[in-house]
Formats: sequence, structure tokens, C-alpha cells
Amino acid sequence: MIEFYFASSEFSANSFRDYGCAGTGNMKFAAPTRGMPVDRIDAQINNWKQCTKCALEGETGDHIGYEFDEHYHECSDEFGSLAHSLCSCDRDFVKNIWKIRDDFNPDFLNLPSSKCAPFAPSFRANAKGACCQSTNGVFGWYNKEIRQCCENGQIRGIGEC
Repeated sequence: MIEFYFASSEFSANSFRDYGCAGTGNMKFAAPTRGMPVDRIDAQINNWKQCTKCALEGETGDHIGYEFDEHYHECSDEFGSLAHSLCSCDRDFVKNIWKIRDDFNPDFLNLPSSKCAPFAPSFRANAKGACCQSTNGVFGWYNKEIRQCCENGQIRGIGEC
């Protein structure tokens, strides 16, 4: 999908290989994020990884294809299906990256781990996390100790829905 959205630009799927603290392992969603995002692009990579992990929760398999309507820029598989969820994660990622593409900083490619600030306690690995699916099919991860998933799919502080 990156190639579709960025066909007329200098970006490709390789542009985000080992970018920042989240793009570790050629953007493998299961590769641990090494620390706080270094910029907005790194934050979007982290969001994509969390979305993909949530979509795949309880599923197995490495390659799950999906249908994407290039004319309408929509995920065509049945809403709620694994294929639709993965497509939604990818679509959300590339649309958000497109908006902030000027933030791309080649200095953040192959960034040493020592440059990644540790996560704040609310983001720690042992936090009681959960997934929240928005009305457009995109998942977000949140810490259940301090946030909640509202009926409309937004993540808010506890008691703020």
C-alpha cells in the first residue's frame, strides 16, 4: 500500500526500514519498539505496529492478504474481518505518513538504541494493555490503568467518555 500512496514520491516501503525507535527490524510489527518515538513518523510506525498486533490478536499466520479499492481508497473486505482490520491499519498508516512526510529525517535511519529514550511508566511493557477498535476499523492500544475505550472507539482517560 505504501507503493500505491507514494507512487510519485521518493518514499517506498524501504524508507521506513529501521527508522527511529519503532521501525526496528524492517518494520516487523512483532519487533519490540526500543523506546519513545523520536518524531511524528516514528510515532506513526509505533501506532501501526500496535494496530497490527491488535488486529492479529489470537490469530496465526504470516501473510494475510486483503482487498484494497484503489479508486475509492477503501478496504474492501468485510468490516470486522481480519483482512479488513489489517488493511485498515496499513491504510491509516500511509495516510498519516503522507500528511507528515516532510518530517522524514534520514538521520533517524538505523538509529542506535542508545538514542531511544525509555518509555514512560504509563507505556511500560508490563502495563495492563488493551486494544480499542475505532468506527473506521483502526485499532489503538491503551493502558487500562489510566485510559478506557469509549463506545465510539476513541481512547480517553478513565471517566472521560
